[in-house]
Amino acid sequence: VKVPNYWIDASSDFNQNYKNNRILFTPKMEFPVHSFLTKKIGNSTFYRPLFNFHMINTNTVFRYNNISDEVYKNLNQEVLGLHNVPYVLNQQDVYWTLYDATDPIQVRELLIENKFRMIKDYE
Repeated sequence: VKVPNYWIDASSDFNQNYKNNRILFTPKMEFPVHSFLTKKIGNSTFYRPLFNFHMINTNTVFRYNNISDEVYKNLNQEVLGLHNVPYVLNQQDVYWTLYDATDPIQVRELLIENKFRMIKDYE
């Protein structure tokens, strides 16, 4: 798999500037399938080494599904602050239609409504 340059840039930036913080990845899935892969089935785990495991998925920090659902449903500063999550990485290169997930543009709008601000856009 040829990982796009923006993934390398994003992981380098987070590992250099935010490595002591957790990142919540959207959409809610442990191993997402990305649009730059050759198949729409299967899992891609390449982001684990790129982000040195400082990401949050449903099987690492949020042990109970109802907590995970609550976090992803609200995506507000209070809930994420309670779990010590200061950053959200909204992945727009995921095959969102394969999952029961909100559109990434709607997620971005939800984050802005809840007083999150975009730090950087990786393209």
